[in-house]
Amino acid sequence: MKQKIKNGYIKILAKGRWRFEHRFVTEEFIGKKLTKNEVVHHIDFNKQNNKIENLMVFKNNKAHIKFHTKIKQFGITNPVRRQIENRWEDLKLN
Repeated sequence: MKQKIKNGYIKILAKGRWRFEHRFVTEEFIGKKLTKNEVVHHIDFNKQNNKIENLMVFKNNKAHIKFHTKIKQFGITNPVRRQIENRWEDLKLN
């Protein structure tokens, strides 16, 4: 069962409670619970596209905002593309 909420994110009933789908999908993929500070980013900026290929995690909102600023200033450059491509390396090792 899915339920859209006001800010555009999708909530699902998972493991007996309502969860944001993008956070649930990410946790299932990396095999651990995200911290409250970790932010899940939608690569295509579509809050309803919760396929794992479209998601990446930042350790906090400051890092997430820095990423958005870099894209606004320079576009999708090679360093940004590499960051997207390598987004799971650190998370999957822990």
